[in-house]
Amino acid sequence: MWASGATDDLAAVTEVADAWRRGATPDELVHRFPFMRTNVLALAFERGDPIPTRWDELLGHPELVHVRPLLHAARSDERLGALFPYVSHGALRFYRDVRDTSLGELRLVPLPSGGLRVEATWNGSTGEADSLPEAVGLARSFLS
Repeated sequence: MWASGATDDLAAVTEVADAWRRGATPDELVHRFPFMRTNVLALAFERGDPIPTRWDELLGHPELVHVRPLLHAARSDERLGALFPYVSHGALRFYRDVRDTSLGELRLVPLPSGGLRVEATWNGSTGEADSLPEAVGLARSFLS
């Protein structure tokens, strides 16, 4: 969600909808309509550089302590660090193209054994790794 807000002023709601439809940015909506809110990721998308902001959000998120070593390992890799990351169901996932998520994703899924499964949804590639460096290397190979 790039911008949201609540008001019981129906005229203001229609003005927001009209402004959004005409191409107003989240930042413009927040400045024009005091009841609207946005977030740092929306503003980063607006600036055209959401990937560093997203990495910072994930690495600083207190509820993601269990995947922080995986996040650090992936972020330190030049190719993986350039992808848009997100965490879902305990797995680190990357959109190949954040503007067109239909192009598939790369997944690093922690296994109960301590290893990781690496998956590329766009071509069905899959493999398992015993360590973080091995998983990062496997993920890189799926991007080639």
